[in-house]
Amino acid sequence: MHHLMPSVGGWFQDVETGVIFEVVAVDPMSETVEIQFRDGDLDEYDLETWNSLHLQGLSESKDCRDVFEMNPEDGPADDDILHPVNWSGILNELEPLDTLSWAEP
Repeated sequence: MHHLMPSVGGWFQDVETGVIFEVVAVDPMSETVEIQFRDGDLDEYDLETWNSLHLQGLSESKDCRDVFEMNPEDGPADDDILHPVNWSGILNELEPLDTLSWAEP
């Protein structure tokens, strides 16, 4: 049986379960592969378990990446002006630069 090598950024589908995931880390010292599922959950396989999986490599598609990113409708429009809700904060307690004396006595 042909085993697919884990590569960071590679997308795979478990043929038996249909689960799609991305490899986010490979640690050769501990022989582990860290993966992230489409719902954002993380998991880890040892290389022996990885080699026992029936995997199909996937090319990265827009559908794969959209799971981790905000939709354009969720954020502000490019021409929206953002105003802070609360102008009070620690920076307001600082003295303005023009009132500080930088000259040595």
